Amino acid sequence: PYGGGEICAKNAYVDQITRQVPAATQPTGILGLAYPHNSCTPTCTPTILDSLVASSQLAPEDDKFGICITPQSGGVIDLGTLNTTRYDPAELQYTPVTKEHWYQMAVVDVQVGGVSLDVPQFIWNVVNDGIGTFVDSGTGIIIMSPLAFTALTTVFQSPKFAHLAGVSDFFGASTCAAINNTEVAAYPSIDIVLEGMPGSGKPVTVSITPNNYLMPQGNQRCLGITGAASIGLILGDVFMMNYYVVYDRVGRKMGFAPIKSCA
Repeated sequence: PYGGGEICAKNAYVDQITRQVPAATQPTGILGLAYPHNSCTPTCTPTILDSLVASSQLAPEDDKFGICITPQSGGVIDLGTLNTTRYDPAELQYTPVTKEHWYQMAVVDVQVGGVSLDVPQFIWNVVNDGIGTFVDSGTGIIIMSPLAFTALTTVFQSPKFAHLAGVSDFFGASTCAAINNTEVAAYPSIDIVLEGMPGSGKPVTVSITPNNYLMPQGNQRCLGITGAASIGLILGDVFMMNYYVVYDRVGRKMGFAPIKSCA
């Protein structure tokens, strides 16, 4: 629904997933809503959102969408509008989009319980073939530079956090451990500190709770963070959970506010 009615993306291109490795347990797919550069493989086709704006079914000022994801109830997307029943507009914080490719953002710091990973900012922000730091609902976990992941491991293995149950497993060979909810709650939050909007004078901090980055897997918890080469920081569902995430394309900015309800 849009403006009291409905809109239709005409001549939208949809492809089929015929094989997936490893095999998925249920049908899956991707609705791409990043910038047009990403839909050239090699033929360039507009995304559904680009088509709606180009055909004037969405007004230029409504070239935006919001995503709401929770561990309990899945997620919902608001296309062409922001649903203020899902969040408090007064709590919405914006950071600039630094490159219109994957909605890249500038990271100031990453902290574990107030302790900085103390890696150079260029580790997060260097853009190589579109990679830097960006929010991606198509990625389930958080993926970071191997150097940054080593720094994260060092902080968790430091005297301040080494006593926590399961640390040697999460940051060892297994990455999973059988710990209870009380032990999970003892873990610190991981704070992603982002550049604030010009003139704001303050950065934007989005916190990832241990209940999110230590993902339930049966009777265990598994670390939802890993390192990978040629990556700055990909902030997937583990990061997005419990926040209403705004992709404001016309304003060239990303917004974050705690979720009130995804219903």
